[in-house]
Amino acid sequence: MNHKESQGSDQYRNAVEERRQMAEVKRREAEHMRDTAEAGRTAAEVRREITAESQRHAEEGREAAEELRLMAEEDRTLFEEQRRFAEELRITAEEFRKAAENARTAAEEARMAADDAREAAAQIRQVAEEMRQHLASGQQ
Repeated sequence: MNHKESQGSDQYRNAVEERRQMAEVKRREAEHMRDTAEAGRTAAEVRREITAESQRHAEEGREAAEELRLMAEEDRTLFEEQRRFAEELRITAEEFRKAAENARTAAEEARMAADDAREAAAQIRQVAEEMRQHLASGQQ
C-alpha cells in the first residue's frame, strides 16, 4: 500500500466505499437476476397451467361437439322413423278410405237389391192375388 492509499486516507476510504458500493450493486443485480429468473419460472408455470386448462377446455369442447353430433344423429334417426310411421299411417288411412268407399258402394247396391226384392215381392203378391182371383172366378 502506498502512502496515498493508507488506511486513513480519503482515497482509501473512497476505494473501500466504492468497492462496497460495487459489491452492493452486484448483490442487487444478482438478486434482481434471481427475482427475474423466479418470475420467468412462475410465468412459465402459469403458461403451462393456462395451456393445460386450454387443452382441457378444447377436449371438453370436442366431447360436447361429439355428444351433440350423436344427439343430432339420434334425432335424425327418430325423425326418419316418425316419417316412415306417418307414411304408414297415411297409407292405412287411404286403405280405410277405400274400404269405406267400397262399403258405401256395397250398401248402396244392397239397398238397390232390397228395393228390387221388395218390388219383386210386390209383383209376386200381385200375380198371386190375380191368380187367386182368376182361380176363384173359374171355380164359380
